[in-house]
Parts: sequence; C-alpha cells; structure tokens
Amino acid sequence: MVIRRINPLAPLAVLVPLALLIWLATISLAYHTFTLDIPVIIQGLNSNLAVAENISTVSATIRAKDLTYYRLVRSSQLKAILDLGVVQDSGNYNIKPQISLDTKDAWLINYTPDIFTINVVPAVSATVAVVIDPQGFPANGYALGDIVVSPAVIELVGAADLIATTSQAYVVVNVKGKQNSFVVKGIPEVRDAAGRQLANVRFNPSGVN
Repeated sequence: MVIRRINPLAPLAVLVPLALLIWLATISLAYHTFTLDIPVIIQGLNSNLAVAENISTVSATIRAKDLTYYRLVRSSQLKAILDLGVVQDSGNYNIKPQISLDTKDAWLINYTPDIFTINVVPAVSATVAVVIDPQGFPANGYALGDIVVSPAVIELVGAADLIATTSQAYVVVNVKGKQNSFVVKGIPEVRDAAGRQLANVRFNPSGVN
C-alpha cells in the first residue's frame, strides 16, 4: 500500500483561481447606474466676451457594466462642451451642453442641467499670481524641495465680478513617487468655493512651466 501525504492546501490551489474567475465574470456582466460630475469646457466664445456665471460641472447619470464603471470614475476624459460659437454679443443665451460618451458598455441616461442659461458680458483682464498645488508624495526617502514656476504671474480673462475677487490661479503638479527634479507643463485653473475648477475663465499664457 502506498501512503501519500495529502497537502491540505491543495484544494485551495484550485478553488481560489476558480473563485477569482467567477468573480471576474460576475462583475463583467453586472451593470451599475451612477452619477458623475463631468467638467464643463467652454468653446468658441469670442475673445472679447466672457460668461458671467461660475460654471464648473454637469451632473450626469450613466449606466455601465461594472468594469467600465470603475474605469469611468477614475477617468478624466469625459467633458461637457458648451459651444458658444454662435454668440456674437452680450446677452442671455440658452445653451445645451454636448457630452460624448463613446466608451463601450456605457450609456448616458440624463444630465443636469440639460440647458445652461448663461449671461455673456464683456471680458476684462487682470494679472494673478500662480500658486503650485502639489498632488501626492515623492518616493520614500525623498522630500519635496523648492518649486519654481515660470511665469510667476499670468493674465486672467473673464467677467468683471470674477476678476475682481480672484487674486491667484492654481497649477496642479503630480509629484507622486518622484525621485528626481523634473520640468512639467502646467495648466492654470481658478476654483469655486467647493474647490471645483471654473470653466468661465481664460489665461494668457494658457500654460506655465
């Protein structure tokens, strides 16, 4: 009689991969309905005009397979476009945002607001300081040193009320895991009280180093 030692972990070696395959199959077939704040981008507006309202995001309801859902909530690719190319003068306009959701296994159900009533006014400008907003932490054993930005001040263009209450623009710089000094192009932004990026401003120059 041959007596063999039975490895008590042997069944687990089969069951664990099997359970993982079942889990992957389940979430790939399951659907998820969720809301997502999509940043607004204003396009086509005449350079001597500006939008008076502080516009930041559109709240969209989306249905997607779970794997697609996880990708979408971590993605920054979705944008809501406000095309103001038809606007030639100051006044009030009703503009419908355009949201392109070309992702496979995802459907746009609705979004709010579905129409923006915006007040277009003459644009004014002022210079503002550029403030760096570092995101993340350098690699273990490294510390964040001095950050130099060029230019240190830029021109902000927008509605008079917003310009009068804004003294700085933020530039996000990702330093996560960095071990060496680096140069990166940054895009300035102005934020509302909730920290959301406002769409109704422009900068000159449009980027900094």
